Amino acid sequence: MDMAQAFRPSTIYLLRKLQRHKEAARIIGMFPEARVQIVDRQRDVVLPQHPSRPAIIAGKRVLMIGEASSFLRHFDGCLGSSVRCALYVRLVPISNGCPYYCTYCYLAYVYRDHLPFIKLNINYGKMCDEIRDLTACAQNAISFNMGEMLDSLALDHVSLLASRLVPLFSRLSNRYPPEQRIEFYRLLTDAILAHNKHISISLCRETPYVWDHLKSRCDPRKCNCLIW
Repeated sequence: MDMAQAFRPSTIYLLRKLQRHKEAARIIGMFPEARVQIVDRQRDVVLPQHPSRPAIIAGKRVLMIGEASSFLRHFDGCLGSSVRCALYVRLVPISNGCPYYCTYCYLAYVYRDHLPFIKLNINYGKMCDEIRDLTACAQNAISFNMGEMLDSLALDHVSLLASRLVPLFSRLSNRYPPEQRIEFYRLLTDAILAHNKHISISLCRETPYVWDHLKSRCDPRKCNCLIW
């Protein structure tokens, strides 16, 4: 079982202005054993002290239900003085933590040491409005990055983000057209097969239109290479 499915916060901090929010009530109802504390500010929360556990570890069982002033943050592609990557828009519905205890996490001491809790931003109406506004005026396709994707999706059974984002993005008019996605997957699969012709590739979460164009390369019955 995925350890995230066993996530059980011992403490839930709820922003006072969201007390009557239906989404807050739904999430709190999932964890009847948790102690709920109303707070007036999201950043100035004093967590209980655990002498035997670092704040980061203790914060894995602390959930903050709050809101985001903005869900979208533009990244310019700069990764240093001489390294560039593609431009993207960072989407942050869940921020500042995840339910996993990975010892190798390079982000562990970047910001979670200052705000050691998992935060769910539940003002989803604003999130959807921001996405619509940005895509409505964009001339080209936009890449959205949910930060540490594993963090964001690990608690999808709590936040139900996929049920909101998938229909929203499916209705946007300026997504990557199928032809561009086909070309991307064709290049990717050809590169993999050039390295090892015995690899069988399966595509996940794609449309039948894309699948029909690539089924000669992808055999889900003999899959040992999965492309999401």
